[in-house]
Amino acid sequence: MTHIYILIFVAMILGHLIADYPLQSCLAQMKRKDFWEGKPERNKNDYIPSLIGHAVMWGIITFIPLIIFGFSTKSNIILIAVWIQLFVNIIAHAIIDHLKANKDQINLIEDQLLHFMQIVIAVCVVVIVKSINNI
Repeated sequence: MTHIYILIFVAMILGHLIADYPLQSCLAQMKRKDFWEGKPERNKNDYIPSLIGHAVMWGIITFIPLIIFGFSTKSNIILIAVWIQLFVNIIAHAIIDHLKANKDQINLIEDQLLHFMQIVIAVCVVVIVKSINNI
């Protein structure tokens, strides 16, 4: 059964690489506050929907393997754990990207390590929940 978790992990990393790089496209610029500088005052917070939009896209694409696994187990507990993690990881992704893009508090390497840790933790939580419930 361990092989399925390795496959999920690898698929989530692939999803991350796709969603955080090529699919991000114009959102990479639009989620930065400085992209909106010099625009009318009403646009000063337009970086927020772009940041959240990217985080939602990243979360859904990255979590597809866990979502499929959750449905395949036919366990409500596993599925609830996956949906909660998806929600928490979308928020965490937006915060991490905000720290990198707007606060300059972390660099790209730290950003990517944090996203990698999000994936590791998500897989570990599902493994633990499944083990505890012997599902």
